[in-house]
Amino acid sequence: MRRALIETITRSEKRKDVLMILQDGPVDMPVILKTLNESRPALLPQMKILEEGQLVIKEKDAYMLSKFGKLIVKDLKPLLGTLDILEGKLDYWTKHNTDCIPQELFNRLRELESSELIEPELCEAVELSRKAISMCLESKMIDAITSLYHSEYPSLFMKYAENGTDFRCIFTKEVLSRFVSDNEEHLQKLMEYPNVNFYIYPDELHFSALMITPDFMLLRLLTISEVYDPRYIMAYKQSAINWGKEFFQCFADRSALLEEL
Repeated sequence: MRRALIETITRSEKRKDVLMILQDGPVDMPVILKTLNESRPALLPQMKILEEGQLVIKEKDAYMLSKFGKLIVKDLKPLLGTLDILEGKLDYWTKHNTDCIPQELFNRLRELESSELIEPELCEAVELSRKAISMCLESKMIDAITSLYHSEYPSLFMKYAENGTDFRCIFTKEVLSRFVSDNEEHLQKLMEYPNVNFYIYPDELHFSALMITPDFMLLRLLTISEVYDPRYIMAYKQSAINWGKEFFQCFADRSALLEEL
């Protein structure tokens, strides 16, 4: 019985799709066919299997989840969400240090829905994300964390400041030291802007960067051996942006505002 039920759900993408379509209530067969872009003869055998498994109930030409179907779909949705996040990106997630992600947020990795794994060309491996920068320059809010210093930071941060962007950035003491040695006068000027705030995280960060705006979330992890990797995850859904905000806040709570050099 247990094996048959598992096979009923997992052996067919069509059956899984039908279950997800029915999660909000009864749906007429023509609507199901249109949503799945399937013909009635092709889908009817799958519907019969779901009925025999007592997961769906048919009433006239409409289908609905049974009491047990609702129970299963309730747990199936987060599982499929997690699988969707890992699909095509499993190599990245398993070969990078994810211990930096708070356990509660790691358990909700599915919230990074529709995320993309961006793989820069070799010639751009040490560059900042042009796409992210372009979007940031049009944003009125940016929260960022970085464990690395880049020579573009002074001029880029000044653009945020002059744009009136509400910019908060967390970095380590090592990054602060490099920033000061590279361009202390520039950093001092940035700190005079009321819309710019820098914070110092007291420990190692164990990841490269996090960036959140109202339009996207960017996460760049270090490898398991904590080596820099130019690849990064980028997501645009509100659930991912909210996830990123929580990630940022976890580190903001442990960071101190940089008030003077």
